[in-house]
Amino acid sequence: MNTHIHVIHSGLTNINSRGFVFPLWYYRHNLQESGFRISFSRSHLVRNSSPAVIFLDSKVLKEFWQENRDTAFSILTELKKKCGKLFWFNTADSTGLIQQQVFPYVDRYLKSQLLVDRQAYRKSYYGQRVYTDYYHREFGILDDNESFSAKLNDKEIQKLGCSWNFGMANIFGYVRANLSLLDSYTKHWILRSYPNIDKLKMKCHHWTRPVLLSARLRTNYERNTVAYQRQYLRRQLEKKGIKFDRLTPINYFKELKNSQFSLSPFGWGEVNVRDFESVVCGSVLVKPDMSHIETYPNIYKNNSTYVSLDWDLSNSLAVVETLPEIEQKEYAMAALEDYGEYVGRRGGPRFVRRIMNLVEDSG
Repeated sequence: MNTHIHVIHSGLTNINSRGFVFPLWYYRHNLQESGFRISFSRSHLVRNSSPAVIFLDSKVLKEFWQENRDTAFSILTELKKKCGKLFWFNTADSTGLIQQQVFPYVDRYLKSQLLVDRQAYRKSYYGQRVYTDYYHREFGILDDNESFSAKLNDKEIQKLGCSWNFGMANIFGYVRANLSLLDSYTKHWILRSYPNIDKLKMKCHHWTRPVLLSARLRTNYERNTVAYQRQYLRRQLEKKGIKFDRLTPINYFKELKNSQFSLSPFGWGEVNVRDFESVVCGSVLVKPDMSHIETYPNIYKNNSTYVSLDWDLSNSLAVVETLPEIEQKEYAMAALEDYGEYVGRRGGPRFVRRIMNLVEDSG
């Protein structure tokens, strides 16, 4: 087998696009050994080749959807003519925000996180997310600019697939986060690899952690339903002395390394950059229940790698009060061990299998 996969992506300073591109680049030799030739481009113009499959980052067409939808549809039509299969990678946050308009043009519609229950996409959700719909229905939370997700049909649901989230990027930590601003990442050695998980486990095991819970979060969003979790938790936990004020990047990571636990409510999506920042710093996640999603890497095992909160947040104070009783180091090491199965040398075979399955499942 010699299958040419051409990857068309947006700028690499965007964490979502970087998480999409980096594992394909990092594991390109593993993929080649398994019969996949990978090429990359930031242009939607495909010249002098007819790849078997095109992987298209949704952010490539982001401005076209806003300014000229006809051009976006024309680009999709031309790309489909140039390849055997066209895979759309929706790199937006959350299990929602499905771009229904592209389904007629693509063979697979892939997202970095999906609802475990695919049939749930038959419904329309307030705020275009299952959790924003929950806060609207249960607590009457309203957005100033209301929006609803599209209902998918059987044919569209069959095209859905789970790709991988930005946990497959390699920029979690103060130095890596700052160097990630350099677009030409392949020229900078520190950005050409994943962190060494085994070394992180050794460091994290010996760090002392005087801070019980780090909660340095953004709490203001233009959508009230998106902001609800964070604003509610801030009101409740500030009464217990938990600090929410933002820090400079260097102090932010310093506090994470000094913290036993890290609060990470949903934001624009369920999976947050903070989730992986916390894991590599050895701080155990505390976040709303994640059992409704399928994602990759999946570092969310309740009472093993993270501590869950009920979606109505009624148990938030009780959970925080019981944190000192939890075996923090066991949770932190388990989360790092799980993450290590997805990235670095150990993650290669698993990622190759994922690409193989995605391509083969498209028929």
